[in-house]
This record gives sequence, C-alpha cells and structure tokens, in this order.
Amino acid sequence: SPKAVALGLFFGTQSMQAYVQFGWIAQMLRDGGLGQTSAGLMASIIAACGIPSGLVMAGIVERMRDPRRLGVVFGLSLAVGYLGVLFAPSLALLWALCLGLSSAAFPTAIALITARSRAPHVTAQVSGFTQSLGYLLAAAGPFAVGALHDLTGGWTVPLLALTASSVVLGAAGWVAAGHGYIDDELPDARG
Repeated sequence: SPKAVALGLFFGTQSMQAYVQFGWIAQMLRDGGLGQTSAGLMASIIAACGIPSGLVMAGIVERMRDPRRLGVVFGLSLAVGYLGVLFAPSLALLWALCLGLSSAAFPTAIALITARSRAPHVTAQVSGFTQSLGYLLAAAGPFAVGALHDLTGGWTVPLLALTASSVVLGAAGWVAAGHGYIDDELPDARG
C-alpha cells in the first residue's frame, strides 16, 4: 500500500528527528555559541512542544477536510528550524519553537493510522508496520548524524542532511494524509 509506506516514512522521519534532537540539538547549539544552560533549555522547549500537540492533533486530524497540509507545515517548520540553527544560532528560541512545532507530526502519524484504515486487522497491521519502520529509522538517526559530524568535522553537513529530510517528512505526510483508505489499496482487504 503506497499510503501505508508513506505513513511509515512520515512516522519514521519524525521519530528520527525526535531522537536526533534529544541527542544532538543541545550540542549543536552549544557549538553555535549558546551557553550550556541555554542550549539545554532550548532542547527542553523542543520536547515540551510535544505535550500540547499530543493532546490536540487527533481531534485536528479528525476535523480537517484535508489534513495533507499538516505534513507540509511540519516539513517546512523542520527545515526552518534546522536552517536557523545552522545560520543564526543566536535566535535559538525561534528555532526551538519551529522544531517543536514539527514534533506534532508524531501524534498526527498516530492519528492517521486509524483515520486511514477501516478494518481493525488492517489498523493493527498498519500500526505494526508503521512503528517498526519508524523506530528503525529513529534508532539510526542519532548514529548517522554523529557519524556525519565526525566525518566532516562540523554541523553543516548534518544540519543540511536533516533539512533535506524535511522534504521526506512533508511529502510522506502529504501522501499518508491523502483521501482514501489503506484497506482499499490491499487486495486481500477488499473482499
């Protein structure tokens, strides 16, 4: 199912972003000139943004006529946040809020699992697939960013790679949130 694969990539890209931010954003900001306390505070703000979005995104997805826009908004927010960290780290609060906004992709992906499937057995299969792919990407993300940092000796290449991944987040979110059901894309689920 193209929609299920897109949902897996959407969930996975966001999960990877979260793990990278938990592991590296404070160091990126410190290396950009912020003090240790300020950099830690920015990492906390990013994480704290996930709390309200976790409470409201399922309802927003349910009420929106076309939730595809959400993936694009999250992708743009992610790109702006990383480019800000790279080019203007002194405005860290603004970038932390942008990165925090993009974290709303997580509860959105969870909501889309049920919003884009009808039959309970399809929902269970999609959930298993989405989360397996998602956490595989999440586990690889911090390692890959650290390896890129070590190979290049700085944060420019890792931040540009993370910015590029925002395109994957936005595109996958667009497809995953599109009209229709995963059930209809599976031959064995139609009959």
